[in-house]
Amino acid sequence: MINLNLILVMGRQSFVKMLRSKSENITSLLEFLIIIPLILFIVSTGIVGNDFLLRAAVLLLFLNTITLASSVGMSIIIKRKEGVYREILSSPSSNLSIFIGLVIGNVIFLFFRNAILLLIMEIFGIGLDFFTFFLLLFATVAISPVILLIAIIVSSKIENVRMLTVSATIFTVSQFILSGILVSFNELRWIVLNPLAFPADLLLFVAGVETNFPLFIDVLSTLFLFVIGYILANFYFSRIEC
Repeated sequence: MINLNLILVMGRQSFVKMLRSKSENITSLLEFLIIIPLILFIVSTGIVGNDFLLRAAVLLLFLNTITLASSVGMSIIIKRKEGVYREILSSPSSNLSIFIGLVIGNVIFLFFRNAILLLIMEIFGIGLDFFTFFLLLFATVAISPVILLIAIIVSSKIENVRMLTVSATIFTVSQFILSGILVSFNELRWIVLNPLAFPADLLLFVAGVETNFPLFIDVLSTLFLFVIGYILANFYFSRIEC
């Protein structure tokens, strides 16, 4: 049986703990802020199209979500080694409640983190109207559980933080091309093999940029990923070896 109070407590604890890690969060955001001047320079040269700046903004939001998911995965590995999950998963509360609380807490944190990033990009002249600004923000949060679930699945099976760090770095770099945000499906057909290309395509649709796939395919694919991810993540999380 799902314990709503536990979900709220887990969500609040996860959110508060990440807020306290100010240096880590600032450093993570700075990694993206350094890229923005480079993007503006590329746009000023006229080499790329008019929608490049908006595509780049969507890409940064997407990669920011992946970065947070990687941090969650690392946290799971560390806590597992410290024996934290031995106590949590052996408590009377259902594993499902603990799992949902973990996801919700990080989704809430991502909302504020992406809001800050999007505001900074707006200052640099991305040019979003008020409605599109919030729609894009909520769309990013809406697809974030899919990425978080993948991180939970991977971190539940990997024993070494360094291995996860290397894997996350390779995965994040690959999304520059395979997400379909900067490089379209017409230019690179391999994009269709990347499951996250469909949630990323939803962000392009919300931002008003030309997409790679029809909207209904993006929605159905994202929902399918969420359902499969939820089943697998809940299964592996509840069987974490502490």
